Amino acid sequence: MSQNRIVGISEGYHDAGVAIIERNEIVFASHSERYSRKKNDKWVHPDMPQCGNTVAYYEKPFLKNLRRLYAGQKWRKPRLKYDISFGHHESHAAAGYYTSPFEDCNVIVVDAIGEWDTVSIWKTHIEPGWLGHKKYTLKKVKSWKYPYSLGLLYSSITQRIGLKPNEDEYITMAMSALGQPIYDLEPLLQLNNHLGVGNIWADAKNEDLAASVQFL
Repeated sequence: MSQNRIVGISEGYHDAGVAIIERNEIVFASHSERYSRKKNDKWVHPDMPQCGNTVAYYEKPFLKNLRRLYAGQKWRKPRLKYDISFGHHESHAAAGYYTSPFEDCNVIVVDAIGEWDTVSIWKTHIEPGWLGHKKYTLKKVKSWKYPYSLGLLYSSITQRIGLKPNEDEYITMAMSALGQPIYDLEPLLQLNNHLGVGNIWADAKNEDLAASVQFL
C-alpha cells in the first residue's frame, strides 16, 4: 500500500461511494451501485476498496445528528470507521474545485441539506506551499441554513407530482419545459419540507408545478 493513500467514503443516505487518492492523484472512484446492482445503494459494498493510511468521511456526523434531532429525526451512527471528517458542503465544493482546471474561482453548492447548510458559496485561496508548490484551499464565505432549502423543496415537488424524491428530479426538470411557472413557491423555502408539501394546489397541472419549482 502507498504511504500516502487517502480513502474518501460517502454512505448512509443515498449513492454511497468510495474514492482513493495517492500522491494527489485519483486512482479509484466508484459508486456502490456498480457493485451491488442496486439503484442508489446507500451502503458501501464490501467488494469496494476501503483500506488506506487515512480514511475520510464526507460529512460531520455529530453536527448532522444535531440537525436531525432538531428536525425530529433519529440519531444515526456512521457504520464505517474513519480517521477524519469534512463538512458535507465542503466535500461537494472540493469535488468541484479540485477536479476542475481552474486555480482561482468561486464555488456554489446547492443541495437538499448537509449538516445545517443547504446552500453555500466558497472562494478559493492560493498560498505558497512546500518547496515552491502552491497550496490550494477553500473558504466558505456565505451559507443558507436549514430549514431554508431549495433542494428539499425541489424533492418535495417531485414527490407531489407523483415521482420518487431523491431519484426522479431529472424528470421534474424535463417536465418543467412543458409547463408554466404560475405558482409562487418561494414562501415554501422557509418551511421544513422534509415531509413533503402534501397535496398543495390540488388542481394544479404537474407540468406547471415542475415549471414553478424550476423557475426558482
